[in-house]
Amino acid sequence: MDRHRGFARALLGCLCAIFCVSACLARTSVPKSYVDDKTRAIEGGRKVLVVVPQTSIGAGYQTFNMGPMMGLVPVLISIEINKLRAGDAQRLAGPLYAALASYDFNGPFYASLLPPAKASSWLHGQDFEFTQAGDPHSLEAELNESNTRQMLVLCGTYYIDFHQQRLTVELKSTILIRKIPKGKHGSVRLDPDYIPYQQVYRYIAYLPQSEGAAPEANFARWAADDGKLARRALDRGILRVSTMFAANLDADKAAIGRWRHRGDRHTVEKFGLLGWVVERDGDRTQLVEARTGTLNDIETIAVD
Repeated sequence: MDRHRGFARALLGCLCAIFCVSACLARTSVPKSYVDDKTRAIEGGRKVLVVVPQTSIGAGYQTFNMGPMMGLVPVLISIEINKLRAGDAQRLAGPLYAALASYDFNGPFYASLLPPAKASSWLHGQDFEFTQAGDPHSLEAELNESNTRQMLVLCGTYYIDFHQQRLTVELKSTILIRKIPKGKHGSVRLDPDYIPYQQVYRYIAYLPQSEGAAPEANFARWAADDGKLARRALDRGILRVSTMFAANLDADKAAIGRWRHRGDRHTVEKFGLLGWVVERDGDRTQLVEARTGTLNDIETIAVD
């Protein structure tokens, strides 16, 4: 009963917020998926900040495709529903949290990104740092303290999804400009309109025969044997997202366009994602999400 009341309050608050939120909505540009010549040509090196704002695997529930045609009311309602159902996911993930208590994600993730960042022909990375503070205020502080004109932020997250039964490793690569535009506050530098480059890479792992199985059963499989399969998926996820990052960091507009634009490919819905397939190799699929441009590397994890 308390849970239903909580949902009703959240739904009511969500509907009431529409009138406040709608007044604040504004068109923003989508940052480029490639680093253009103007951005690369800025003199001097770039600070490289690697961010992982978590200490253990996350758990959530995402089942709504929040496309731009849904409208504000359905989007806000779906967000509140997802928040409530995420509580169920977090309870089911208890054994997985325990199984991964000794798993070190942050160290290998940071180490995997240093070689491609240092090998870039234009980045000239310097002041390589790691932090768990990924909130806007902390990012602004890092940007202000940097003595470079640009800062490359590499933000990593890892989580298990209650609805899709998938384990995910995600990397968001973003360039921020240190200079504050004239007449603007410093926070505007985190707005999409002022971000010259941003690309998300995602590795998604499924268990064999997981479709249609109860969430409890799949969570238990991920957690079994000291989280053996989850550890395998996380290790592969770190490798895959760093590989995608390395392959595209120095790529030009034409090279990025070959996978970023749909071209003659059909738009399909696979794995709960709407987009187009750019590559298939056995149980492995690379798919670009139509709305966000996220490059997903998806596979069924091998089981011994």
